[in-house]
Amino acid sequence: MAVEDYNRARGTFEGEINRLQPNTICVHGDNPKAVQFAKRFHNALKERRIDVSAAR
Repeated sequence: MAVEDYNRARGTFEGEINRLQPNTICVHGDNPKAVQFAKRFHNALKERRIDVSAAR
């Protein structure tokens, strides 16, 4: 799974540049592989030393 640097700049449809610094990530899924995807995503973030915790 590819997880890009969360601090990387992104372009908008209007041609502007935004630097992403998310505090939360919400994952939705209703297919049979949703849990598998969420686990892989969680592991990919942790491998990059990005803190992961449950919402409060």
